[in-house]
Amino acid sequence: YIFYLVTGALLSLLVFFIVLRFFGQQELDEVQSVRYTSFLVADELRQSSDDLTRMARAYVDTGDPKFERFYWQILAIRNGELEEPLHYERSYWDLIIGDPGFQPSTGGRKISLRTRMEESGFTAAEFAKLTQAESISNQLVQSERNAFNAMKGLFRDPTGQFDIRGAPDPELARRILHDESYHIAKARI
Repeated sequence: YIFYLVTGALLSLLVFFIVLRFFGQQELDEVQSVRYTSFLVADELRQSSDDLTRMARAYVDTGDPKFERFYWQILAIRNGELEEPLHYERSYWDLIIGDPGFQPSTGGRKISLRTRMEESGFTAAEFAKLTQAESISNQLVQSERNAFNAMKGLFRDPTGQFDIRGAPDPELARRILHDESYHIAKARI
């Protein structure tokens, strides 16, 4: 009789530890999933900033308006104003630019990167860092906008509007996108 009691108790303990292990593994899987999702969202902020820089520089270097159009599409996707294409990964814009047969897939969500950051489970400190990086990236958007307008011969008046018309200044546009403050901002992102 004692044998059966001991065996039953040991089996009960074994089942208890297996159940604990199971729930512990589920919790670990959930933490890993949140961590991976958070990494992807943070990396998308960096990638979108890099894509914006690349398109701005390509426009300034070539004068080809498709690069400015792509620039504004990237920003609209990041801001949730345009639907994110399906399979919107790192090489997406390389395919758009370099593969004439590439057909983007539609059907993605129309959601801002900021909202996805809020939903991703970042700690307060992590979210603050990402918000700071996003703010710096948005400041670069202003520099890039200045460069685009310099390419078109549009310059700021004293009120900050691009109302002063002059000769296009591609050299000024290139300087804006390659000066030291621009590189420092990119590193901070």
